[in-house]
Amino acid sequence: MVDVYYQLGIRQMNFAYNVRNFMADGGGVDPLRDAGLSKQGFQLVTEMNRVGMIVDCTHSSNKTCLDAASVSTKPIMLSHSNPYGAYNLPRNAPDEVVRAVAETGGVICTNGLGGFLNKEGNAGSEDVARHVNYVKELVGAEHTCFGSDHLTAEAYVSALDFVLRNPDSYPPELGYGSQTQIARPQDIWGVVRVLEDVHGWSPEDVRGFLGENLMRVYQANWVE
Repeated sequence: MVDVYYQLGIRQMNFAYNVRNFMADGGGVDPLRDAGLSKQGFQLVTEMNRVGMIVDCTHSSNKTCLDAASVSTKPIMLSHSNPYGAYNLPRNAPDEVVRAVAETGGVICTNGLGGFLNKEGNAGSEDVARHVNYVKELVGAEHTCFGSDHLTAEAYVSALDFVLRNPDSYPPELGYGSQTQIARPQDIWGVVRVLEDVHGWSPEDVRGFLGENLMRVYQANWVE
């Protein structure tokens, strides 16, 4: 079906949404039972590489992401995931996963949900920038980007009822359903100010974060 979805316009795809399916384990599985990609899942990565569809590991398990990085011949991404090293929430990506994505030439896009940024649920520019800078310090500024996730508070509220009624798919212990602030796409300018003024980012680093890093990944996957 990869060819079919490609013809329909799909250019980026997740393996799983928190729970296990026949391709891969999702981000909500017990880490001790994390089996990563199935045989079909490995074949899926190969096929996505062939047609030019970006492998996106957000919402997948850590082993799934490590497996995908080990077999992909093109850059992969975490489209809206935060580093565990900046906030030790199990849902966040540990250093080995961040490194594995970066080693493919890929990107890690920090999301703007406060529940994944800190225990207070704050999503100010300083909170987001701290996670972005952590990724830079770990693997380099060329692997950073911003993936806001929910675009508005209204969108989060509308999803909250479904999330709370489905704890198996959205485990509360992983941060789902928590009280949270939301950094909106336009807040990226405040994040940039903090990256420059507090963390000393160069204009080149900032341009990469604002889109050039993503453009590199898009080009490597989409342009023959």
